[in-house]
Amino acid sequence: MIINTLGPIATDSYQAAKQYQQKHKNIAIKLHHDFMDILVHLNLYEGELLLIPMAYQNENGKSLGDFHYQMIENMKLIDCFLTDLDPLVVLKNHSMAKFFYTHPATLKIAQCYNEDLKIKLVSSKFAAFQNYLKNGRMVITNQKNVKRLKPDEEIIKIIHSKMSWCVYQIGGN
Repeated sequence: MIINTLGPIATDSYQAAKQYQQKHKNIAIKLHHDFMDILVHLNLYEGELLLIPMAYQNENGKSLGDFHYQMIENMKLIDCFLTDLDPLVVLKNHSMAKFFYTHPATLKIAQCYNEDLKIKLVSSKFAAFQNYLKNGRMVITNQKNVKRLKPDEEIIKIIHSKMSWCVYQIGGN
């Protein structure tokens, strides 16, 4: 059985899939660039599983709750479980300007900072960090992505959280 989720291996989704795989030995993990790659092509994954966080939200503001009901004929919720997330960090580079990178699910956290920055939404917290390294002033990412701080960088906040994960059977009810 294949379980489809967000990649790369640096994502919380991959770590959750590994945890699920430990309890379900016959599971192979397939990583995708974006959950929308899966959700808009469900017919390609019929008979497979989808692992998605309860807090999922895409760039257009659609949440897992929206997709749950929109796709109710094509996906069946079969399992849920809880994990500890890698701590989130709000990181600031004082020498860069313009952009605050974040995942749509953490947008509300980003909006709490009164910075005159353009918020850029990306597909994962790992992707947010990769973009931040190029031209970002601020980012919300996983703590494990930050190997060491540069002289102009500062960790503004560390946030500890858990996540509930939903496992769907793809292919109708």
